[in-house]
Amino acid sequence: MGRLSNHDWFTRAACSGADHSLFIGYVIDRLSIATDICKPCPVKAECLAAHAHSDCVSGGFSYYERLLRSWKKVGSVNESNWRDIY
Repeated sequence: MGRLSNHDWFTRAACSGADHSLFIGYVIDRLSIATDICKPCPVKAECLAAHAHSDCVSGGFSYYERLLRSWKKVGSVNESNWRDIY
């Protein structure tokens, strides 16, 4: 398969036909529904890359879950490694 353009991956996303308001905000019930939709998605990596800095659910993770994963990856944040988060 050739390289996908910026948004071609979205047509294969599990959420492509879903109500996208489910993926925005921090209402627990909606977050649960959104992450359940994401579980079988074949394009999680593309979604995470496209929405890395947005505050919506992407790739099956909420914004706060993605922040926690970044912090754990870095281990600690100090002047020498803060750029590793982004």
